[in-house]
Amino acid sequence: MFRSTSGVYAGAAVAGTAAVAGFVAGRRAGYRSAIRLDSVDLGDRPRSGGNTEDGLSSRAVERESFRLLYRMRRPVSLKELADALGSTLDVVQPLVVDLEKRGHLVRDGDDQVLGAAGLSVVPTPHVFVTNAEPRWTWCAWDALGIGLLLSKGTVVRSHCPQTGTPIEVRFRGRRIASTPRNAVLLMPERSASCVTVEEWCPLVNLMADADKARGYMEDHGISARIVQVGDASYDSARSYRPLLRPLPSGS
Repeated sequence: MFRSTSGVYAGAAVAGTAAVAGFVAGRRAGYRSAIRLDSVDLGDRPRSGGNTEDGLSSRAVERESFRLLYRMRRPVSLKELADALGSTLDVVQPLVVDLEKRGHLVRDGDDQVLGAAGLSVVPTPHVFVTNAEPRWTWCAWDALGIGLLLSKGTVVRSHCPQTGTPIEVRFRGRRIASTPRNAVLLMPERSASCVTVEEWCPLVNLMADADKARGYMEDHGISARIVQVGDASYDSARSYRPLLRPLPSGS
């Protein structure tokens, strides 16, 4: 379990491959557990949700963690989480530990929740801005889905790691527009053993265009799907809808 968040993402937003290297180094130094980037996909979680004897489920803890992080925009203590769930630390803590082991939640050395289901209060290279308030996600795919569900003029900002080109995706209702206009999302293939954020998360990026995505794949020796921004946004939104409906207050 890490002891400090200072400098965890230093250099992560720098353009080009240095951004990826900085992001990987920061995550390796900063996060104790492997994070499953597909953790918000309902198919990745048991329907039972790991219920305790009093009926509280891991999925309820994950959802409430996400929503508290969204509203408070700072680390959330386990006591705050337990109070919000109308439960106790004795009940909530084992579920938090379970979520962290499965990569659905991240804590710091003070037992505060820093991230859950793709949302992070520690800055990353992927940010979405709603009502002039920035929030960060574990990968670009997360930001696109949340951005589409929130709409209301939400803007997702990132960088193409191949060229350093700033990329913006804007959401207004069902309208999705990107700058550059031909921006795409790179979705790498992953083996059954590839579950760590160091190996996969830095590769899930918005790219300036399909040619830049192919160049990035060749340079890094990876196999991936090149997905249109609109398609990626809707795919991600389907996974995030259970966490964001109804929308958190203040969104």
